[in-house]
Amino acid sequence: NLTALIFGSLFFDSKESNIIYKNSIFKLEKELRTQILADGGHEERSVSYHILMLDRLVEIACLIRIHKKNEIKLLEKKIINMYIWLEKVRSKYEILPRFNDNLYQNPEVVDEILRFTLSFINHKNYCKKGTRYQLIESCNFTNKTKNITINKSIIDYGILDLPDTGWFVLKPNKDWYLTFKCGESCPKHLPAHVHSDILSFDLFYK
Repeated sequence: NLTALIFGSLFFDSKESNIIYKNSIFKLEKELRTQILADGGHEERSVSYHILMLDRLVEIACLIRIHKKNEIKLLEKKIINMYIWLEKVRSKYEILPRFNDNLYQNPEVVDEILRFTLSFINHKNYCKKGTRYQLIESCNFTNKTKNITINKSIIDYGILDLPDTGWFVLKPNKDWYLTFKCGESCPKHLPAHVHSDILSFDLFYK
């Protein structure tokens, strides 16, 4: 709802629209501090919600840059953290954990959102076409290309502890992929979203 209010306010030039914009940014920053966990995951512990939220936040960050010539530092920081989290939990087989309200994610769609996000982070357009491509182009990035550093070996293989999300991700080699749920099931203020799946796991071989 807040991203929709920000989106709408950007297309008007009035006292009222400016008030809506400032109030919505203030509330969005508050929600980002709550909803985006310290390890980069989303509080719902659902990869589907995480991807949807990341896509929307990058879109809003682009529109703010285009229309306000401005950067929201907290928003950009959370986008980076969410991007790194998603890269970590994804396997080389393009599998994603299926805990909580999570649908199977089309690898092509996920790849497109990852490219969109990295384009915004690095100030370089990796998108191929469509609205996301146009948004990045319209940002008119003029400063030098940024590059975030991710430990590639940890993404490809290794044991990842995501303490705030409450997951372990084990990628011992190119054949095995295991995710283990051992933390909180849901945000404490959203008990209706809980799932009875603590200590459950996904295990994939090839």
